Amino acid sequence: MTPRQYSMGKREDAVSEMRRRIVEATLAAHNEKGVVATTMQDIADRADVALGTVYRHFPTVEELVPACGALIFERNPLSDPAAVFQGATTLADRLSAAIRTLYAYYDANERWISVGYCERSQVRPLDEAMSGFDGYVAGLIQHALGQGVPYPAGAVAMAHFFTWKACRAAGMDTGRASELIASLVDAAARTDAPEN
Repeated sequence: MTPRQYSMGKREDAVSEMRRRIVEATLAAHNEKGVVATTMQDIADRADVALGTVYRHFPTVEELVPACGALIFERNPLSDPAAVFQGATTLADRLSAAIRTLYAYYDANERWISVGYCERSQVRPLDEAMSGFDGYVAGLIQHALGQGVPYPAGAVAMAHFFTWKACRAAGMDTGRASELIASLVDAAARTDAPEN
């Protein structure tokens, strides 16, 4: 009985390792070519496995994309709001902390976020993942504003990835961009709600 259990454990480890290898190869291909342009054969070649092995583990792209998302967030977890706002007592401090956190995340993860937003309309699981990411961004801004404070016009848009990208394209580094945008969101919030 014991040798069989050991053998089953080794087999499960091998299956898990193969799945991870395929997911890592997929993620690398998606970052290089995009999700839509990546074929299952591309993934097999990059993982150095047979095409059938890829299909055996992930019969469809709809099953593979969420596995890539899980690996992305395992490697690059989103910040816990409690940690983001620790010590931030004023509205300006909370907005600055939120924007700084988001913009630093965009800076560290630009490629996959860009692919996600650009191709979300073509891949349903990618759209679901990016909707979840949008929810995190909106939630962080709402947390910064505090309960009962309505969104100022454009607050979430100013915290968005493409606003950060526009700031970077204009020559600002991430630190300067986050300071500027936080001050703009703060000014907009003050027109819609009293100072906290």
